Amino acid sequence: MNRQERKIQEQLAIPTNLLDAGLSRRPWSNLGDWSRTLDYSAACHALACRVGRAAELGPSDTLLELACGYGASLDVWSEVFGVRVVDVIERQTRALASLDSDRPEALRDLWQADLNSILSQKMPWPKDTSYDAIVVVDAAYHFTGLRAFLEGSSGRLRSGGRLAFTTLVMGSNWAQAKSWQKSLVFKLAAGALIPAASLVAEEELPDLFGAAGFHALECENLDREVLEGFTRFVGRRRGELKGRERCSAGWWKVEATAAAARQLLRTGLLHYVLLKAVKS
Repeated sequence: MNRQERKIQEQLAIPTNLLDAGLSRRPWSNLGDWSRTLDYSAACHALACRVGRAAELGPSDTLLELACGYGASLDVWSEVFGVRVVDVIERQTRALASLDSDRPEALRDLWQADLNSILSQKMPWPKDTSYDAIVVVDAAYHFTGLRAFLEGSSGRLRSGGRLAFTTLVMGSNWAQAKSWQKSLVFKLAAGALIPAASLVAEEELPDLFGAAGFHALECENLDREVLEGFTRFVGRRRGELKGRERCSAGWWKVEATAAAARQLLRTGLLHYVLLKAVKS
């Protein structure tokens, strides 16, 4: 692993030990759905369930999960939705090693790939591999661009296959925002490894999904459930940590994420949404 790749993996890594007081068997690493819980693991589980319901997962599905982290969501796909065959792609070496050493029963194949090659012709896909559903929980905005992500996903889905993922989209007041406000948003996004091409206006979504061969698009705003819930959790969790933990680089990353979420909630320039669509 070269120095640049090591730096990127460090940026992508989530300090799960600071977030999850219970230290789950498979650490979670998403912002969570806080509509019915105050517990980090339960919130992460709930967000995965939202994505699974959106994808209408069931026992007969062959599923592909992108950016699965340490694989906590794989237990959701099998235990909650009954999925028996799951392939996963993840970039982080440590997460993949952990998942490979303690493989969930439903896991068939796992690949390591950087975000530029996921779903592209650069991926060493087995011949004729296709899926009934593709899901991404709180990571789709890290891909190189929404258009490329949709086209790549469509190419791996069977006709009638479902795509469900959470991401960030530009709010209705983006066009009226001052240039410095937009620059700040893009700067914050770049610091979180979110390419500008991943951020599009909500009104552009139907054309983008349609061009990639999808229909039946639905968009659900989760600002309150996810962004507001996560910022409140960080405030509570801060008081539970020891001083040295609050001063760690990992916790500063968490605080920076919460600060960005508060900024988005205040300005409404970006919204956290759940998107789902069906391949034609």
